[in-house]
Amino acid sequence: RTAIESNIVQQSLGVPTINHMGATNAGNAFDGDDCTWASSTNAPIDAEYDSRHPNGVGHGENFYAFPLDLPFALASGIPFPVRPGGDSSYTVSGNDGPVVYTPQHAIHSYTMQFGFRTGGDGSLATIDVGSAGFVSLTTQGGRVQLIAEDGSAALQSTGTAADGQWHDVALTYSYVRQVLALYVDGALVGEHDARAGSRVQELFPVHFVLGGPGESGRAAAPGSLELRELFVNRAPLHAREVQQRALTDWVGAGSLDVYAPLRAGNPAENRAQTLQQVRVE
Repeated sequence: RTAIESNIVQQSLGVPTINHMGATNAGNAFDGDDCTWASSTNAPIDAEYDSRHPNGVGHGENFYAFPLDLPFALASGIPFPVRPGGDSSYTVSGNDGPVVYTPQHAIHSYTMQFGFRTGGDGSLATIDVGSAGFVSLTTQGGRVQLIAEDGSAALQSTGTAADGQWHDVALTYSYVRQVLALYVDGALVGEHDARAGSRVQELFPVHFVLGGPGESGRAAAPGSLELRELFVNRAPLHAREVQQRALTDWVGAGSLDVYAPLRAGNPAENRAQTLQQVRVE
């Protein structure tokens, strides 16, 4: 069994796990053996001490992958999250009613993944990355776009996604790799170098906004936008993990801060084993 396959299985055992591999991995191909320490030879940020151990930076990134309130959530009896299935969803219209997550504990690398259905163009989600600006997921001309912190359209899907059908979209950010990656329906659209020239950027999230532009000043949400199953992990999922979540009922519970099924009657419910709060504005 490859390292990636083992990581997927580990997160399927019904017990809390931390996705340390994602926090310090230099690889992201669909090859199941694509797992190696980010080092001075393969990534902008060196997280390797030796072939089996992280250095000080790597230890720090592993720390940020740990949900600090996990022990308290377990003590409170919060169970392992289970995906409910069914067709329940939450609808936003224009700028009304976005779902917002403000982490209580600092995050470096992350994954934001959710399902959406729309027939129009506009902002699907926006991540406030502090002084660096905003990173957005939009539909434009029916395609999903990643709008980088400088406002440029960094990546765009090839197929139409604003077609009135359900689609899965994911955005990951790897601090050690300095890469934003966009996925649609479990397929990797592409990766965007997040550095400003050769300078490392810290696109650390302050707020996650689902269903609108937040305070970015970018396009409003589509006129009608249905949303379901919001996931926020404190680590960048590997391409095969994103695909696993998009195409199966795999939760991907490692380093999971938020799993909001976004059921119409209770869109602010968070089933992740944390004490983090999701709110509707």
